[in-house]
Amino acid sequence: MRHRLVLAAALASVPLLMAAQGQPAPRIVKITGDSHKLLLRSDGTVAGWGRYTQGQLGPLARITVGKFNTSASLVAIALPAKAVDVAAGTSASYALLEDGSVMAWGGADSGQLGNGPVKAPLLASSTSSMQYRGIETPARIAGLAGVASISAAGESAYAVLGDGTVRSWGGGPIGDGRARSSYQGPPSSAGPAFRPVVVPGLADIAAISAGGGIVLALTKDGRVFSWGSNFYGALGRPPRIELALDTPGEIPGLRDVTQVVAGLGISTALKKDGTVWVWGSNWQQQFGFPAQTNQPNPNDGWVLEPQQVPGVATVTAIAVGTGRQTLVLLKDGTLRVWGNTDWGQLGTGAGPGFQPRPTAIKIAGVAAIFAAGNNSFAIRTDGTLWAWGGGGPGEFPLTTNVRAPTAAPPGLH
Repeated sequence: MRHRLVLAAALASVPLLMAAQGQPAPRIVKITGDSHKLLLRSDGTVAGWGRYTQGQLGPLARITVGKFNTSASLVAIALPAKAVDVAAGTSASYALLEDGSVMAWGGADSGQLGNGPVKAPLLASSTSSMQYRGIETPARIAGLAGVASISAAGESAYAVLGDGTVRSWGGGPIGDGRARSSYQGPPSSAGPAFRPVVVPGLADIAAISAGGGIVLALTKDGRVFSWGSNFYGALGRPPRIELALDTPGEIPGLRDVTQVVAGLGISTALKKDGTVWVWGSNWQQQFGFPAQTNQPNPNDGWVLEPQQVPGVATVTAIAVGTGRQTLVLLKDGTLRVWGNTDWGQLGTGAGPGFQPRPTAIKIAGVAAIFAAGNNSFAIRTDGTLWAWGGGGPGEFPLTTNVRAPTAAPPGLH
């Protein structure tokens, strides 16, 4: 155990040591999350920021406390080995290690840590009026091996194995046919899946995206399966009902897909030809074209059939945030954005409101994009990180709403 702790501390301090020695810092390769966010670097180290109360950022003793129960700076996450993927749920965090195992930490009340029913200890973040429980130290999920990628949303998490099968656990849309909560709320009478279970009916899966009470699974040959809540029509297949569809089903007619993103009431897909397709509800104007924006009801306010977003082509990547923003990266390194911009998360410079059609923003030479909560991020080809969206006085990393792409503060790297 002592050797593992020493290795974890060494990995967490690598970026600081490199900066002190004048060496180039490792590049950021992924940013994900909402109320708390995780950052993965090219050297396999992980850091996070945001809400910490249930241990989702690790031991409280290592966190500089800021406003609204969030961290005031970036927090290094101590792991026993290099990470190759990260995922963030509402109260728990996950890291996929290079050996194919998964580490989990944070809230445990809905089975989101995957290691069986556990009475998590009371944390130092608790107050006289609010108790917080969780596991602050990352622990390996038993029986989960050979994992290729991970995803999380709400109180549930998902793993795609190297053989193309999928495992799920937690209190959300598990996909194993047992009725549970269709959204990210309390588990239904079936209870959480406290340990990873096989999601039946899925094979040759390349990637999973979870969010907004739905899960999308992309096959290696470009087809898409979905399950969870279909209240907004975001499953892309009938019937459109409030009750969850608890087993995966294929979205009819959707082919040649290379990336999928599950959002709040909307699903988005990128096809091999560089076109973008959407389905679900347009209530946040994320269709990219004028359409009904009323909340779904029994008769309208939703579209089950994937629709092509007009005016965008040669797209290489898509990102959708829970701040209801959609970003797409074009082959020439520029971005197109649409949807909600209440916090400036589209980067158009406009105030609160909506951008219903794809529009260019003032940033170029972009290599990667991420949408996390009401913030958006871009990695340029020179390795620099740019950020925009929600912020406020005393908050980290943005101290005000930033409405156009801006070089990220020095503390975020």
